[in-house]
Amino acid sequence: MFAIFDDKLDTVSHAIRGVFADLHGKDVLRYLAKALPLALFLTLAGACATSLPWFAFPPILLIYALVATMGALYYVMIRRVHKQDMFSEGGELSKYNRKWLIWFIALFVFSLFSAFFFVLGAPRWDGLIWVLIWAAVPLYYLAFHVADRIAKKEFRSQYRKAKAMKWSSGLVLFVLCLVYAVLSVQSSVDAQFDALDVLRHPYMPFADAPSEFLSEVDKLSALMNNLTNYGLVQIAKTSFFAAFAVKFALALSVFLGVVSQFAFCLLSWQEMKGEFRLLPVREDVDVFAEGKTRLRTEERQGERPYLLRYFVAIGLLSVASFFAFWLLEDTTSKARETDEYTAADAFVKESTDNIVAVLEGAIEEHKEERDINERYRQKFSELIENRKQTLDPLINEYYNQCLLHVDSYLGWSEGIFGGVAGYLGGFGEGRAVENFKAKIAGPVDKAELERAYEDYVDTMIQTMSEYWIEINDGGSDSPMGVSSAGEYMKELAREKGRPDFWRPLDKSPMDESTRKALLGAGGDTNEETRKDEVSALIERARSDTFASLEEFESICSGDMSGQIAGLSDNMAGK
Repeated sequence: MFAIFDDKLDTVSHAIRGVFADLHGKDVLRYLAKALPLALFLTLAGACATSLPWFAFPPILLIYALVATMGALYYVMIRRVHKQDMFSEGGELSKYNRKWLIWFIALFVFSLFSAFFFVLGAPRWDGLIWVLIWAAVPLYYLAFHVADRIAKKEFRSQYRKAKAMKWSSGLVLFVLCLVYAVLSVQSSVDAQFDALDVLRHPYMPFADAPSEFLSEVDKLSALMNNLTNYGLVQIAKTSFFAAFAVKFALALSVFLGVVSQFAFCLLSWQEMKGEFRLLPVREDVDVFAEGKTRLRTEERQGERPYLLRYFVAIGLLSVASFFAFWLLEDTTSKARETDEYTAADAFVKESTDNIVAVLEGAIEEHKEERDINERYRQKFSELIENRKQTLDPLINEYYNQCLLHVDSYLGWSEGIFGGVAGYLGGFGEGRAVENFKAKIAGPVDKAELERAYEDYVDTMIQTMSEYWIEINDGGSDSPMGVSSAGEYMKELAREKGRPDFWRPLDKSPMDESTRKALLGAGGDTNEETRKDEVSALIERARSDTFASLEEFESICSGDMSGQIAGLSDNMAGK
């Protein structure tokens, strides 16, 4: 057994000694001409990811995916060369074996996902990772030549390179992970990790990024990253070797996608083109043979046609990935515009609350608070739905009736007093507002509307008061700031719930569109135009009333637990 081991060791030693003797300048330059720009591309993509607009990411993902796919597809092609020797020319299996569209699509899609996680994770990588990535450029080439010398004695020429590439990828991946784990594990052992503080204030490099989709996904990524770091620190406290194993596994997820890129750098132009061509039939299997058959090989390779389906697949996948990224970006942008809390916010907050409760040993109290929040959210949802069925029709009917009295106001506005008011500045505006309310709103009975509106506001505020009492456990054991926060929220809600059906008229100073509608100042005095302007003002008042209602409801039924934390912090700073 020891003799076999010595033979293997001698083989490896001989290969390492011989690799430097066999290095050819042209081969090294051809490799570096691909590897150095690739390493630079990865570095720039990782460094600039947080400042790039969304439309810059699809090209980055596509370049990353295409390089990785071509490197991996070489192994597929060589396996098919090996299998082709078993099949008869003209058979169905032979025809199928000469193409690999499914493999091409699968590898390309997988590489796109790998590229996405590279872009998402690279801004968090420390300097050691980037140093190792650049160190992998020469290391991969040297490892390949060592592996190639060993494989030269074991495999036929057409299979040797693929085996050497596979071995060198595995060796370099192992070395990078080992070096990273050795150099970084001690920092985890020595780390002082305040889990509660980090969970509440996570590091999110894409927080202010132009890409809103990546900003949302980064919230989930930050949560997972913090949990991983916390778990690693806890493991390191109990076992150095367990922490080392975890570090090695984490490094594996980082370097696996990067190292796979360098396989592409070893391919010649002929080998790259061969991935898009029809595989030779059995008689032509020795297309990679060296020596006297090289000229015949090049002639036979030239006869093999390119398969259009590969290029169509690249085009369709590129368009689909660009469209998918745009769709995700657009959907995320709209969600962030319309919702105070997105789905990512809700998930991260709920998960963080659960984790914090566990770490603080207050999981039961947290569950009780979560149940109270859920119960009152349901109550508020029912009240709001009922408002839409009862109060909204009264509001719409009120403004619809006001629209019937536009001519009455225009009669005053276009008369002597209305004309003079247009030249009296603020005094004239005040007279116009008084006449507008008297002639348009005055004839409309709003007693029922005001009564229903006030009842709704009182019901919402009463429900909110009940919530604060219950969440405060009757006030006996309230956390600091919670009771005063509840009183503040009730005062704010009552102020926002005050009925005001003509908000555009009460703004000071009066905006130009309102002044123009009231006095026709600086605009067309055509009767139909004036009527449309006054009607538009009434519609704006209607919209403002509904907007005010929604703002009031948001105060009453918003994210209650979030309000407690925010208001308590604000009051503590005063």
